[in-house]
Amino acid sequence: MRLRIPKFFRRPHPVPAPDPDTRSYTVDPTHPGSQTGSDTVHLHPSASANPIDASPDSSPLRPTTDTRLGDSRFRVLVVGKSGVGKSSLINAVFGVNLARTSDDHATRHDIDQELASDDNQRLILHDSQGFVGGDIKNLQTVQDFIKRKSAERELKDRLHAIWLCCEIPVAGGRVFERGDETLLQDDTNQVPIIVVFTKYDQLVIRKKGDLARTLGKNEVEWERRAQETAMDAVRIRCERPLNSIGGHRHTWAVVSTTTEYRDTIEKLIDLTKNSIVGVLTDLEGWLFAFAQRHSLGTKISTSIDVGRRQYWHYMFSGYLTGHRLDECVRVIHDDIANGWNFNDPDHQCLKSTEFRALMTHLVTDLASDRPDPPNFLNTAINVAGPAAAIIGALPYSAPIVVPVAITVVLASWVYGMYRRTPKILRYLMGYVIDMIIVMSCLFALVESRGLGRRLDSRGLDRISPAMVSLVLKEYSRRKGSVHEQVKSYVNETTFPALQPNRAIGQISELVKAEQYKELHAAVILAASRALDDEDTWMTADML
Repeated sequence: MRLRIPKFFRRPHPVPAPDPDTRSYTVDPTHPGSQTGSDTVHLHPSASANPIDASPDSSPLRPTTDTRLGDSRFRVLVVGKSGVGKSSLINAVFGVNLARTSDDHATRHDIDQELASDDNQRLILHDSQGFVGGDIKNLQTVQDFIKRKSAERELKDRLHAIWLCCEIPVAGGRVFERGDETLLQDDTNQVPIIVVFTKYDQLVIRKKGDLARTLGKNEVEWERRAQETAMDAVRIRCERPLNSIGGHRHTWAVVSTTTEYRDTIEKLIDLTKNSIVGVLTDLEGWLFAFAQRHSLGTKISTSIDVGRRQYWHYMFSGYLTGHRLDECVRVIHDDIANGWNFNDPDHQCLKSTEFRALMTHLVTDLASDRPDPPNFLNTAINVAGPAAAIIGALPYSAPIVVPVAITVVLASWVYGMYRRTPKILRYLMGYVIDMIIVMSCLFALVESRGLGRRLDSRGLDRISPAMVSLVLKEYSRRKGSVHEQVKSYVNETTFPALQPNRAIGQISELVKAEQYKELHAAVILAASRALDDEDTWMTADML
């Protein structure tokens, strides 16, 4: 049975005391551990050489993605003639309908116009018509824009990348206009230019036609040979002219937005991120990884990179001493949620108290490093019972929260102070791994349903409680092997030799996307049936 969770009475409450037998307590979502205050400051670790002996730093924690990126969006300039395939490319990579972003065609080609869309709030586009013949005026406009935007002091105002889109010449002819060549030869430009050769599928179709008479009906061999000869043609018609113009300075990719060549979009995303990081900094690379909505691998690797930079290292090193566990979990959770950039307005779903509560219960079996996890039903309070039963189960000193009907329940392990112990590190390590796997399942579900690409009458492009609950339910059935590996890695025996970088490397191994193809398929299959009430959360006893 699924129950709808009402709002709490809005009154301040102190943190309930943790219970050693891991029972759960009712928690007010207005509690500061569930909210990100606007007046918080960045954590600075102690200068002590040994983090375990460091003095506790009780400064409020803020997510790394907030302190490093703020409200910045990935800003890209897309240059290319009309009809080259810019709109379909942007939709494939970012899940944005460029035509819907700006209905005014003339406004869209005003290079200074910021094209932002509610479809993807991590992205700002600038569009240029490209260069026809000797169009010196538009070339000067583009060069002035690049120079001006690359000199901006603030990350959110700077230009982070340029996609120069050129259609592959199927029947011969020039691939670059004069303006393209001048732009590629500009040594003063500090923004990475990625040359995107579009409509690769059309070239392959042409090559298939050429091979039809010699290969007959062998479709597999036909496709393989056609792609080989197509890439040979690209190297001659596109790569050679590019290298002669830019002197091997610029990277390039062939793309097609058709389903059978979706791997070309994946390669473009990898190439773009690597080019950005190579020329600029990791921060611009993060912005691009957050904005793109096509590559699962890029989402996972960026989640790892963000975590490695601060809080994952802190949690294994002991730098979080002096902080409440609920505060530590909050920033770890928010950093991961921020990077996946689902269509979740104001983070109503993925940063909700309900979702956080369910995530804390996923890891309750990590309390012990024994192979047989305890039964969840023995470690949780039955919140559907009368209020008197809840009151009787709490320690005498614990504050009472009276629910309207039923309240959000978080696992009690969250309510204590951070300490560098095997048990707490298992909880936190498991939370990180579970969160990334759950996000990867949501990503697969979104892709399978075409969400973020189009709206229907029910607004199905948004993440819903029912979708998240479905993913949690499917993963909870299969988490056993993952959690056993966490127990094997962090226990009383291995703890003395535990090193942060190696522990983070273990997390990286456990969240690799290819390990969860069957899980993703199970989630997609379960969602093929109509989801129940979109606004209803599952309860913790269903995990």
